[in-house]
Amino acid sequence: MGLAEIERRNGEPAKAIELLDTLAPPDQEETDAWLIAKANALTEAGDPEAEAAWVALAASTNTNAETQYTALKGQADALLAQDNNADAIIAFEQAREVATEDWQEGW
Repeated sequence: MGLAEIERRNGEPAKAIELLDTLAPPDQEETDAWLIAKANALTEAGDPEAEAAWVALAASTNTNAETQYTALKGQADALLAQDNNADAIIAFEQAREVATEDWQEGW
């Protein structure tokens, strides 16, 4: 995952996605981290699958509150990138509802 993150930060989200697609996370915590990394790369690549990746992560009942917040905020960001402001507002409001930190509510 580290190599994929380097590619993403170097402005190569497609390469990051290729690397992430070769991985098989061993447990739920690593699966969540992998899904976040992939959804971030998809979002940065402008891939229409980005929103679906965030939705899948947010819908998972095995994730913790922090991951839920990250997924909902990521979904909102992906919707904004698609100029879907109305749905983005809904996702941002959902993220605020699951926020566990004061700074998250304002973000």
